[in-house]
Amino acid sequence: MRPGLPELNHQERTLKTRHSADRLGALLQQAPPPLTARSFAGTRPILPDQFLADHHFTAQHLPTELTLKTRSLCEFTMNLERLPNEEKLSLCRKYYLGGFALLPFLWLVNVVWFFKEAFLKPPFTEQTQIKTYVKRSAMGLSFWVTVLTTWITIYQHFRAQWGEVGDNLSFTIPLGTP
Repeated sequence: MRPGLPELNHQERTLKTRHSADRLGALLQQAPPPLTARSFAGTRPILPDQFLADHHFTAQHLPTELTLKTRSLCEFTMNLERLPNEEKLSLCRKYYLGGFALLPFLWLVNVVWFFKEAFLKPPFTEQTQIKTYVKRSAMGLSFWVTVLTTWITIYQHFRAQWGEVGDNLSFTIPLGTP
């Protein structure tokens, strides 16, 4: 038993709170008032023991069933099978356009996710546009891979010859002789 709390009869199952379940249900259906800096002015934290000691109601006021619907992060997986074809086209187009924002990884994702939809599924209305976006994403991705591979090769080969310029371009300067 906690100090300061009356012992509760097991059959009564008395619980303590400010509102009955009916009033609490009505309050939950109302929109909450907007929070401002004044909302918290003069407030102090309420400890559970204090709250239980100050407020009282019996188990008959409690709702008989309470269901909370939550989603964990693992439930948010991408499943293209569930999307209608119009949304598939819209998503494919967004990833294609996002690649132009210097995000070639989006083109890679676009090619991997939508390759099956574009080339292996039976024909559907939006498939020709999805094929176009997948092909263009693959071309953009191969262009970026070529450019980055060329730059990395040139930089690694000539960095020491460029002297201070090569060192200024580097995030980390390797120790030792080139």
